[in-house]
Amino acid sequence: MPPFGPRWQFLAIAAVVLMLAWDWVVDLVSAYPADWMLISGWFMLVVGLWRAWEMPEELEQGLDRLAHRQVLAVTPERLCRFKRELEGSVVKRWAPLGGLIVALGIALAFAVAYYNWSLLFAATETLGGYIAGCYLGRLACYGTLGARLSHEGFPLRVTAGHLDGAGGLRPVGDFYFRQAMIVGLPAVYLAVWLLLMPLDRFKMYGVWRKPYALLLALAIAFEWLAFFWPLWSFHREMAKQKHLLLREADRLSSEIADIQRRLEEGPSGDDAKGLRDALADKTARYWAIEQLPVWPISPRVKRLFSINTAALFIPLVAEITGLSKPWADLVNGLIQAASRG
Repeated sequence: MPPFGPRWQFLAIAAVVLMLAWDWVVDLVSAYPADWMLISGWFMLVVGLWRAWEMPEELEQGLDRLAHRQVLAVTPERLCRFKRELEGSVVKRWAPLGGLIVALGIALAFAVAYYNWSLLFAATETLGGYIAGCYLGRLACYGTLGARLSHEGFPLRVTAGHLDGAGGLRPVGDFYFRQAMIVGLPAVYLAVWLLLMPLDRFKMYGVWRKPYALLLALAIAFEWLAFFWPLWSFHREMAKQKHLLLREADRLSSEIADIQRRLEEGPSGDDAKGLRDALADKTARYWAIEQLPVWPISPRVKRLFSINTAALFIPLVAEITGLSKPWADLVNGLIQAASRG
């Protein structure tokens, strides 16, 4: 996280936490209610930083797995050099640019929207924005992986019928799914608060309902973009290779029909056994090609991503259709009944 090394990075995050803790202590001493929206927002940021911290190692492991599967045709020396160059690009350009953009955006928001703000609070928010922006810049750089591999001339070998259900490229889909889940943490934060705001306990945040609904729609869009945009170059290569393999499938279909005709003629002995074995092999190969996916996404990741998206849309749909009021009335009634009991 430029210009911080690991030690300074830890100290910067610790400084942010201490300044926030001091701000909350001041609120408590002053008998103000705790700002749970702010507290939960910073908690979500810490969770995001913790998960983003692990992404470089996960990317390295993913590249190694592709090489071990012989899906990525590259020597260990070239792959090691590629990793160093990718990390150098992150440190020199992507991370500081992302940190600067987010920090300037937060500083500008304080300058425009707040008149009686605390300098300590503004500095904390700006520093936290820089830290988060550096990680977002890193993830944006990782999103260019497919184009970088193609530029370096590393061929991808898609395998029809591979056990992972993604042509051998499952590590790619798994990596970008985890990255999308990090980018989607703001959507989780917004969705949860959109459900909580109609409740009596959090009615002081009611003015944020419409902005949060708009922000949630935007956050869901960013999560989809963070997942599918990096996969696009892999999708194009997989589609290209499947198009070539379909010629083999067409040839196999003709050979399968010929074998079926010969079997209908009633051959005997070893000839019949050989034809049946050939028919089984060619049929298996045919369906492996026909069912070859053109996205490096396993069925499990498809299912998890669909469930996640559906869950995030529930608060948004409830807010748009007005179903949030019956929901709030039900929960408020249950809370009041529990307190009386």
